[in-house]
Amino acid sequence: MEEAFRVTEQQYEISLISRKNELKNIYLLGAVIFLAVAVGFLVNVAYHLRRFRAINRQISQQNVELQDALGALEQSHAENSRMMHIVAHDLRSPISSMTMIADVLLESGNWSEEDRTLIEHIKISGNNSLNLVSEMLQVNRGTEGLQKEEVDLERMLNYCVDLLRFKAEEKLQKI
Repeated sequence: MEEAFRVTEQQYEISLISRKNELKNIYLLGAVIFLAVAVGFLVNVAYHLRRFRAINRQISQQNVELQDALGALEQSHAENSRMMHIVAHDLRSPISSMTMIADVLLESGNWSEEDRTLIEHIKISGNNSLNLVSEMLQVNRGTEGLQKEEVDLERMLNYCVDLLRFKAEEKLQKI
């Protein structure tokens, strides 16, 4: 009997050791699978990190290029604004002189109706040119002071036709 108990006890210990061994194998397999997944995850993270760094470098380079282009555009705009201001300012004096001369001519002379009409056109064109120069200066400073207003297109077209009528007749053109 003792021998049977000992054999049973040994079989029981063998089965316990076998179960412990199976449990250790399961833990080992789980650890290997977890390690494989972790390594795969780390490889994936490293790949995407390299890729994102390359994209980040490219975006940074494009940002620098865009900043340079913006700086060049701002400088060009400032130069154009300055030039526009100078040109507009320099145009004021001769246009004002033409308008004043037209006023003096209208007041002082006995002109035929056609001559009077031509001088009035010179005066009106001069005033319109002065307004245009003033608007150019205003637009150059910014759009804050600009206001939209309604325009009578028929009146404007008739005015333009009247201004250009004499030049068109010289060229035998019809407007």
